[in-house]
Amino acid sequence: MNDNLEPKLKEFYTKMRLTYQDETLKRGVRRLRRLANLGLDLGNMDIEWIFNYINNELNSGKKKVSIRSEIDDMERWCTFTGQESIKKKLPKIPREDAPEPWFPTQEEYERSIRTCLTLAKMSIRDYLKQKEHERKWFRTGVLIKVLGETGVRVGELVRANLEDVSPDGMYVHSEKKEKDRYVSWSPSTYEALKFYIDKFRQGTDRKALFTADYGRMSTTMIERSVHEAGVAAGVPKLHPHALRHYCATWLLGKEANLRKIQLYLGHKDIQSTTIYTHMMSKKVQVEIGELFKGVQIPDLFQIEGGMA
Repeated sequence: MNDNLEPKLKEFYTKMRLTYQDETLKRGVRRLRRLANLGLDLGNMDIEWIFNYINNELNSGKKKVSIRSEIDDMERWCTFTGQESIKKKLPKIPREDAPEPWFPTQEEYERSIRTCLTLAKMSIRDYLKQKEHERKWFRTGVLIKVLGETGVRVGELVRANLEDVSPDGMYVHSEKKEKDRYVSWSPSTYEALKFYIDKFRQGTDRKALFTADYGRMSTTMIERSVHEAGVAAGVPKLHPHALRHYCATWLLGKEANLRKIQLYLGHKDIQSTTIYTHMMSKKVQVEIGELFKGVQIPDLFQIEGGMA
């Protein structure tokens, strides 16, 4: 059972990279390894074992979206190993309606950055870790600023290299098999980025723009840093993709047309971009609703003697 699994997983990752994103496959390899450790023979998959496993996971409260990801991994593995008969029998978990995407207000966005800068300037008791503390919070402030102005995906920011940076913006290596593109930023963002590179960037990776103690920052590290900043700023829902939503809605508010926003964000299909028009219309509805709350209008339907 599962003989020579690691070489097979490596071959699977290498072959499927031609079709799928790196991060998707890395997570998939980890999940497949876990399934093997739990007792699933990946070389001769048992559909009854799979159904029992999924039922147990659902009953224990595991989210359906997580289970769907595992089923997707098994489907890809079946394709790779030629187990097409098992692939056809894998369970289908219906998708729930996607929740309304959340994005920070401009005040919350700016407050998150200010909080990072305030924390970066703060002295801590452990003077040996003072530099590390300053680096962490200044770098996080720059991450939030760049994500909010460029709308890049976190996986694209992970791929960013020093050579991709210019005073006007950044060259983006797409993570979804779309065309690479250029994004822009303000002069203040470029100055902050230069200060980070000169003073705080760690030389643990020769090419990477954002680095940590052991090399290029990972997707998880950036997500954790942004979330931690959001909690500190009183914006606990802050995460990198919410900053992508913020960028798109900010551009719409500045009356950029949908086609330009589509190209800027790297959407392959403009339908992915049109969701932001719905988000903006809801935002406008709320703002106008607040205006009505402050208007004093006589009740025109107060009819003396009541209705006939």
